[in-house]
Amino acid sequence: PKCCSCRCGLCPIPGSRYSYREECELKQIDDGLNYDAENGRWVASYPLQHPRTVLKGTFGVAVQSLKSTEKLLLKNVEWGKKYNEQIQDMVNRNAARKLTPEIYNAFRGHINFLPHIAVKNPNSISTPVRICFDASRVQGGGPSLNHVIAKGPDRFLNNLASVIIGFRNGRVAAKADVKKMYNAIYLVEEDMYLQCFFWRNLD
Repeated sequence: PKCCSCRCGLCPIPGSRYSYREECELKQIDDGLNYDAENGRWVASYPLQHPRTVLKGTFGVAVQSLKSTEKLLLKNVEWGKKYNEQIQDMVNRNAARKLTPEIYNAFRGHINFLPHIAVKNPNSISTPVRICFDASRVQGGGPSLNHVIAKGPDRFLNNLASVIIGFRNGRVAAKADVKKMYNAIYLVEEDMYLQCFFWRNLD
């Protein structure tokens, strides 16, 4: 670091594009990624910067959030139907699983509930409304899930100008679509319980 005794964590490391803090967070993220060759999938653990117990998304908070989402969906039958189909699709693809009371009560770790809201998607005929899990919402006086997770380097990875210049130079041009990528990455068991949510098929 340029200041010799860096405490801000923002000083670049010699020979690196990233700051010391970004390097540390990137290493934590990399260390938490493991490839499960037997099942052909990646398994990740959250790069937590604080104890998971600081999360306050409790059972009661989740119920209130669910009621708010249901109230909106019940005003539009088509929205409710499409929203329900998307959650069922998550279950069918093993991106989500239903917890029985036995499984829920047997877990001894920390449980955090994520609120989910219906977001209008006017450009889509098949999906006029989509699910948005709000991991940035502060709940119960505690931080949000996004607040306690390391982000890693970002300043250079998503520089739009450099992407466009690289494309125009003819050196870099690639296109890909990983279907529902977020739901394709598995989490370790204890981190799965940090993103529980309620749903009861609008019943």
